[in-house]
Amino acid sequence: MKRITSFILLVTALYSCQDEEAEPTYEYWNQLTTHPEGWFWNPVTFSLNSKLYIGTGNNQGHVQNTFLTYDLSSNSWEEAERMPTGVRDKAIAFVIDDKAYVGLGSTCTNTESGTCEFLYYRDLWSFDEINGWIQMDSIPEMIGTDLKASFTINKSGYVIVSGERVERRNVLWEFDSERHIWIEKGIYPGNCYPNIAFSINGKAYVGLGWGSGACNEFWEYNPLADQWEQLANFNGKPRLESFAISINEYGYVFGGRFHGGTIFDDDEHLFDVWRFDANSKIWMQIEEDYPGEGNLNLIGELVDGKLIFGMGDYSDDLWEFKYNSIE
Repeated sequence: MKRITSFILLVTALYSCQDEEAEPTYEYWNQLTTHPEGWFWNPVTFSLNSKLYIGTGNNQGHVQNTFLTYDLSSNSWEEAERMPTGVRDKAIAFVIDDKAYVGLGSTCTNTESGTCEFLYYRDLWSFDEINGWIQMDSIPEMIGTDLKASFTINKSGYVIVSGERVERRNVLWEFDSERHIWIEKGIYPGNCYPNIAFSINGKAYVGLGWGSGACNEFWEYNPLADQWEQLANFNGKPRLESFAISINEYGYVFGGRFHGGTIFDDDEHLFDVWRFDANSKIWMQIEEDYPGEGNLNLIGELVDGKLIFGMGDYSDDLWEFKYNSIE
């Protein structure tokens, strides 16, 4: 009887082991945590004082003006000072000299009637932990779209305002953080509404996005000459709603979706990762795709040299991307 019982227990244990899937291992990714308030859609992020700030955006159906900070060293979250304005999502954010700048974006009004009337913001605010939020001058351009791409070079933040509902398409504006003024620059000459932008060695790299379908065009901007130069197209599949960031001499593009541009085309969700070498102007696909749940409108920031990355597309997970492990 004891032998039969032992045999049954052994068989049960073997089947239990087979049912339990081993945790996947990754070469370039390390899962960190999840956002304590659940998924967000189109928040902004910035890094100050070794902390990641995540705020505004659509939190599970409710647009916000609040911020949380994530401390990587303690793996902990804290509430930060809320933005003293109306709620918004699809805003922009950039950091210059230990100050964060957050602004633009939109919100939906008149929801009680069952319809959505969009309110597009033109304001810009600076933030640091000592002085809190301070309002800057608003961008002079009338904003009638959520299609924007932004980047920083030296002491200035730049934003390209795109879309069908703006009077002028793909206008580039510079915010001079020393003089606190907006300066109109040259028109972005691409054929699409750009989705990604990053800067390396005093030049900006802008592209992808949406035209008659998903785009793969790619441009370089020289702010000293206020001139654009078209580069070879992005090597991956055309896409929109991607995320991009620059680290040292490289730019990285993550995820997004492909769409052919007609009502008969389905979305193709993309989880691939690409690296752009600003010196050789060559793209290289990273062998390992992003393993997180979401792939659209992802967020990410460098915090003490580590890229914290994730969320997007109704997901709440955050990962570390170990870019230093890539040869």
